[in-house]
Amino acid sequence: MSVHPSSTRPTTARPLSSAHQSFRQTTGISRQSRPTTARPVTAGSIRHEGSFTVAVLEGRGIGREVGIAALDKDTGQVNLIQLADCQTYVKTLHHLHLHYPTLILVPDTSFSALDISATASAKTANTTSLLVQCIQEEFLGVPIEPVLRKYWNEEAGLQFITQLCVDSDDRAATLLTVSSKKDIPLLPC
Repeated sequence: MSVHPSSTRPTTARPLSSAHQSFRQTTGISRQSRPTTARPVTAGSIRHEGSFTVAVLEGRGIGREVGIAALDKDTGQVNLIQLADCQTYVKTLHHLHLHYPTLILVPDTSFSALDISATASAKTANTTSLLVQCIQEEFLGVPIEPVLRKYWNEEAGLQFITQLCVDSDDRAATLLTVSSKKDIPLLPC
């Protein structure tokens, strides 16, 4: 194998144009890029004033069962949701963003004695529940109202749903589903 000096070696590269050279020279100093594209507007990207009063109830067991009742104040429609969540309550927070609240109702037992007024029941916890802490951090401007635990009554709530549920093809399925669930909150009476 013979080694040729660089001066005798034939060039295979084509010469760069002056526009290309000036672009290449500035790439180390400032990067030129195409203009940014705006994010498309979707229902999830628009933060708007909520029209929901939301009741949130955490199950009493080891699992993180959470029930959500969201009342749309504009239409009167109620959405009942029950889900198993993780320790960060990401699913619960997601549903609260879907039904953006103007007021959040939680049992008074979810608050520490220092966080609520003296009118609360004697069964207040020593610390505020993790669920309420997550909601407080996520929804800073939304008031969270403690409601006495005695108003979170399963039988009375089922009676309200039976009385107020619209008579449609879905009525029987709705009543059957609600009667089999134990941790769906019903808006306190």
